[in-house]
Amino acid sequence: VRADISEEELVAEYFASIQQTSGEDWNDVEMKLSTATPSLVAKAPQLTALRLELAPTGGSGRRLSSMDRDALQKSQVQAEQMRNSNIAVFGNTRSATDNFADLDRSLNRISMDYQLMELQSGTSIASVDQTDSTSAGHTVTYSIPGRTALPSRPERQSIQIASTPLEGEFYKVAIPLLTSFIYEEAKVVNDSSNVLLSGPVTTYADGQFVGYSMFDDIAMGEQMIVGLGINSDLRSERVVVDQQEDIQGGNRVVTLTVRISVQSFGNEDTVVRLMDRLPQVDPQQVGLDIIDDGAESSPFVDGTQAMRSDGQISWNLQVPAKSIADEAASVTYTIRISHD
Repeated sequence: VRADISEEELVAEYFASIQQTSGEDWNDVEMKLSTATPSLVAKAPQLTALRLELAPTGGSGRRLSSMDRDALQKSQVQAEQMRNSNIAVFGNTRSATDNFADLDRSLNRISMDYQLMELQSGTSIASVDQTDSTSAGHTVTYSIPGRTALPSRPERQSIQIASTPLEGEFYKVAIPLLTSFIYEEAKVVNDSSNVLLSGPVTTYADGQFVGYSMFDDIAMGEQMIVGLGINSDLRSERVVVDQQEDIQGGNRVVTLTVRISVQSFGNEDTVVRLMDRLPQVDPQQVGLDIIDDGAESSPFVDGTQAMRSDGQISWNLQVPAKSIADEAASVTYTIRISHD
């Protein structure tokens, strides 16, 4: 990823890592790259019938426990991994056919035990999610533009698949509860014609290397957040300035006041997305009230209210240039927690 932060421009250069050890150099060739692999099985396992019988009282009927469930989950993972591996050999030989049949019978036995647990407990038992980057079930093919060369050698080689400009929102984010550093980020959309598979990301901002990160699979049209490194001109701080405890009507009431500030050592005004965590509570057991969200009382906050979502509270903070120590941009908010 290469970004020009001041111009809010970002380009994603997408590469494949290939090991070409055929012994033959490929020169001046048209190349297509595919994630399809011989270790994946194209045919679905066959579903067999479950025969249910009643056992007499005190008889030998099975009752499955949580320990059995854990063992079933491990067995299911192993069976599916074996089915999707080279153990289920290639070709139409008798041994390969028998191997597939044995693995399918194993999967059916495991699923029958799952259904018995459902019948005994009255609840649905979810099977294990085994999705990963090597068996996600989707196959992606890339056509390399133009003609290229790929020599045969043991080292892995990088082939560029595409170079795509991505448009979106650039911003700075501060999470002082986790770190005093303030990071540059961009929320962009993959509007290219390629699915971007999960993998490591090397990031350059304004021509300088800023660090590494990881991408998950990103579908065409999907939104993603790209980290662009630390802004060295900014620092954040979080301080509890007041804490009071009272007893009201048999309830314990805690009032907490928190000040969050951002210092700027740079020569330009900027905007920082400031974030803090709010407790998530069961309202029948614990009361949580925001007495003052700090937006109206702070001259640095853009807007009249803080933004709240999913256990978080955030503000857009207008940070003046050279705002240090007591002149730092800040917001102070107060919450009240009450419980028996």
